Amino acid sequence: MVAATIFSLRAIESTVEESAVAWEKRGYWKKADDFQQKWWWCSLSSISLEKLVRSDNWEQIPEAMVKLFPHFADIKINRLTRDPKDWIGMYSKLMREKTH
Repeated sequence: MVAATIFSLRAIESTVEESAVAWEKRGYWKKADDFQQKWWWCSLSSISLEKLVRSDNWEQIPEAMVKLFPHFADIKINRLTRDPKDWIGMYSKLMREKTH
């Protein structure tokens, strides 16, 4: 599940970059910069979690995951939106990657 979270944070980060580039092309540099600053935590969190996983530092992962909570606390989930099968193989996929 942690590996899937890392991939999800990376996906969020990539959409932030796409949005920032689009705004910069239109000359909205301040808006692009503010948006990137607002979502900077995604990059930092994915890197931090990945380091913990790769170093087998599992005892620190719960604390790192709790730090994500404030960023998602206002999201209301009405039903399960992911199939549990989506988690399968994520750890192996992450470990097959070269260090991100």
